[in-house]
Amino acid sequence: MRADFTRANFSEARHLVLKYVCATCWGPLVERIEYPDSFVECAKSDEDCSKTGFVTKSYAERRHAEDHGDAYEAKQNLPFLKKDAPADPGEIIKDITGG
Repeated sequence: MRADFTRANFSEARHLVLKYVCATCWGPLVERIEYPDSFVECAKSDEDCSKTGFVTKSYAERRHAEDHGDAYEAKQNLPFLKKDAPADPGEIIKDITGG
């Protein structure tokens, strides 16, 4: 069995797919049935995700909201950053440190 799969019975697998997401990319989980077992894994391909485990959907939703808040705060604190013209990392460091 590959490490990025979780073996479960049918009801456990259904619960995982409905209530959890991938811990790496926060993408949806899928169930693969190989009678008599079910396996749960990230729906993304191996190239797109390292598939390191699962977290609850509520945790991922909360973190996603926090990340949006952090991005808004960063934009307020660094007004020279624009979506269409990324700033030079050196400029950001100079602005933050005053150097």
